[in-house]
This record gives sequence, structure tokens and C-alpha cells, in this order.
Amino acid sequence: METPGKLLLFGEHAAVYGFPALGIPLDRGVRLTYRPGSDWTFRIVTGALPGTPLQTGDTTHDTREIPLPPGVEGFFPHLQEVLSRALPRLGATGGIPPGTLELQARLPLGSGFGSSAALCTALARLGTGWAREAEQELAPPRQVWHIAHELERFFHGTPSGIDTGLSTLESPRAFFFSPEAELPRAEPLAVPRLNLVAGSIPRRRKTAELIASVAERRRTSPTETDALLHNLGEIAQRVLTKGPPLPPEAWGQAAEEAQEALRSLDLSTPELDHLLREGRRAGALGGKLSGAGGGGAFFLVCPPGEGGDTPVLRALAPHIPPGGTLFPVRT
Repeated sequence: METPGKLLLFGEHAAVYGFPALGIPLDRGVRLTYRPGSDWTFRIVTGALPGTPLQTGDTTHDTREIPLPPGVEGFFPHLQEVLSRALPRLGATGGIPPGTLELQARLPLGSGFGSSAALCTALARLGTGWAREAEQELAPPRQVWHIAHELERFFHGTPSGIDTGLSTLESPRAFFFSPEAELPRAEPLAVPRLNLVAGSIPRRRKTAELIASVAERRRTSPTETDALLHNLGEIAQRVLTKGPPLPPEAWGQAAEEAQEALRSLDLSTPELDHLLREGRRAGALGGKLSGAGGGGAFFLVCPPGEGGDTPVLRALAPHIPPGGTLFPVRT
């Protein structure tokens, strides 16, 4: 069972203040294999699937097992608890029996590309598939999304629902938040044919710290901070056109404007700013961080017609720090 990761394009940090957040599913993600057994066990392997991006310092795509994150054993009780609440509504009388879960990653883990959401979506599909095996039918995507969202609370406490939404719905979406709704409203997003270069660098700060820093800025400098958030929201709204999709050049310009606002909110890093400058020198139309900031994921919009091995990708490769990643994305 394979589920995609995601790339958040526009609207980060502004979405919780009433503006849309725009994102796409990636053409890479995770593959989950389940084998029944006497106890729960979990393995993570990388390099097992074609197209896995090499991290800096890697020299092979050979399959290799990586250490489990600390505390991951606590996920299994959470998994059983969520499924025990959700599956009876689908006609199942119990959860998934214990067994071995093997996660094969074709996505950088912990880098802002939604790897935990892809895992939770795969587990939600596994659970709903188990519940509906007799009926031979798939659970509605919204039901899978709800379960995946509940599962992701283990990793992120109060997730937005965007990552699991993109992994579940598997198409470009605009997300709109409402205080009354547990999940955001997801509407189709018209995206032109874009050639992107996506990558990641090690994070300097955690997502919770970055969100808290924006909230603190709103408290101490409300006028300036609200103007920057409003600017981010207006950029996302501009890209979310009801007419034909904007051309790549407009997407690049929007990325540049958004990155300037994010930098003013102290959400970028000198390392990322350097990478984005190098990308523009190599011909990129614009670029920005993707997600919470403080390092992590980013993307650049490349000129139309460029293939996967773009001049931008080649120019950036020597500048990616240890632990970073780089790969092409086509919409």
C-alpha cells in the first residue's frame, strides 16, 4: 500500500487566520507492508523504492534499515485506540491484529514533506480495508482522512489536517479552516504544468516553536505581523484563481513575494536564503520555504520545458548540507 507525501505551496502560517493553504501531493511517499504476527513490531527502511532521493553523503540506493525514532513504541496503543473507536462505525468488531509493519520510504523523513501523514494515511486505509474486507469496497476518502488525522495526533499533537488531506485525497487542494470544524474544507486547486525543484535542509527549530514565535510577534507587534500574514494570505488567494491557472512565471513571482514575507517573520534561515539565491542565479523563476520554516522543506519554480535534471537542480546539489535532500517535482 503506497501513499504520497505532500508539498505545501502557499498559505503557511496565514491559514489559521482565515486564508487558504495550497498544496499538492508528491509523486513519492511511503509504502506500508503489514504481516500478522504475535506482537507489534515496526521497521523503517529507505532506498527500497525507485526514485528515492539520495540524502547528502549517501552513495547508494540499496535498501537499509534505519533506527526507529525515540518513543515510537507508544504509537501502537494509540493506533489501536483510534481504530477501536473508528472501525465499529464501518461494521468491524475489532481492530487490526498485532503484526509487523514495514515502512519503505521514498521520501525524506522528518523534513516537512508529510512522511508521518503518509504513514497515518496508509494505516487508516489498512484499518478501513480490514473493516470492509467482507464488503469488498473502499471507505470514503473523508472517513480515511478523519482516521489518519486522529492517528497523526501522536506525532504532531494538534495537526492542521492539511498533510493527511493531501495524502488521502491525492490531488492538488486548497484548504480552508473553520473554528467549528475538526478538518479543513478541501477544494480542488487548479495547478498548471510546473517544473519544480524541491529539497530540504536540517531544521533549526521545531514547528511548535515557529508557530509560537508568530503568535508572540502578533502580541508584541500586532500591526506589522498582521500585515505580513495578510500579505501571505493574499498571495495564496491570488494563486487560487477561479479562471485558468496562472503561468509558471506568476507562480515564481508569488513564491518570491511569499518568501520575503516569511523572511520578515523570521521563519527562514540564512542557509535557505543562500540556496534560494543560488537557484535564482541558475534560472529559477522564484522559490520559497514550504511549511513551518526554520529549515526543512523548500521549493523553486523552474522555467517551462525543463526536465527532471534541471540546471537549477544541478546548481543547488553542491550547496545542500549534510542531511539535506534534493529532487525534481512535476505537476
